[in-house]
Amino acid sequence: IKEEAAKKISEIEDSVVALVTLDLRDQGLISSGLDLNRWESLMTTDELYSTNWLLAYEAKIKDWLPSQGKNDHIDEDAFLEH
Repeated sequence: IKEEAAKKISEIEDSVVALVTLDLRDQGLISSGLDLNRWESLMTTDELYSTNWLLAYEAKIKDWLPSQGKNDHIDEDAFLEH
């Protein structure tokens, strides 16, 4: 994926789009242009119970994005285990 397309994709707040994009990056198919700030901001325990729950869970389990704050946001949740 070219840099300009990666920049545009970074602006989309949709868990499926984000996860597919992160997988493409993990496979080396996106080398530049991706801005992860929007998606990284969703890596919180609160987001596990929002419309972004899939991204907040899967991106951490796959080590694609870090938790926000000092602790693992999934480990902090009493209902989730990994």
